[in-house]
Amino acid sequence: MLLAYKPRFIHVLVAALLLGWLSACATIQPPPGPIEPSFTWDATFATPGTSLTIEENRRIRSTNRTGAASTTVLYQLKATGFSADEPVSLWWKKGALYDELPAAVDADGRIRTLGLDELWIDGYVPGQAVDLAIAAKGTDKRAHAKVIPFPVQARGKGGCSVSAEVETGSGLLVVFSLKGFKPGEDVQTTNQHKNKTVTIPGKASERGEIAALPVQFEQESSGKATLKAKGKRCTVSLTYTIGKDALVVQ
Repeated sequence: MLLAYKPRFIHVLVAALLLGWLSACATIQPPPGPIEPSFTWDATFATPGTSLTIEENRRIRSTNRTGAASTTVLYQLKATGFSADEPVSLWWKKGALYDELPAAVDADGRIRTLGLDELWIDGYVPGQAVDLAIAAKGTDKRAHAKVIPFPVQARGKGGCSVSAEVETGSGLLVVFSLKGFKPGEDVQTTNQHKNKTVTIPGKASERGEIAALPVQFEQESSGKATLKAKGKRCTVSLTYTIGKDALVVQ
């Protein structure tokens, strides 16, 4: 009896284990993919009647256990055009990725997120942006704002200026913003890195600006580069770091 029963018991046990394994596989879900907002990102956009402002409150300098120092910056976020009982989200663009944070706007327009009255940022490098948008759920109403805690910028004689925003994945993509040129004028821009100089033609907008001028460097590039922009009445030059040399936490 034992010899006849034992194989049957083993078969039942194996079948039960196999069934349990198949059931477990059926319930395993793939990890969620990256989230994206339903709207097109535009750091200068605001629905008429709305606004978002990022006001710096204070900075805290600290050192961790390894001796590395960094600066924490605390921002007060304020919005207009959103009611206190209106469901909203705070979107945070970080390079090519997005975070959606729970948020609420009080009667005075102050934004609370993650239960805090201030937005804390830490570990930022020069030229890295805090790029935000507050959006009402279920509608297209939103307002954007952007600030760079550690700006990389220069001003030329004649009132024109240039600022750089560094994409932090590799430090090899830098997006420049040019302002203060004559509306509609041609702006001759050159970018030099080591022995290589690239000429980038451009035209100022009706506001005398070139809002986004991207410069992409080759892999393994590092060190310093210089961008020069020349209009009819103003020339400005900015020397900046790229690659791993650009990714130094402040």
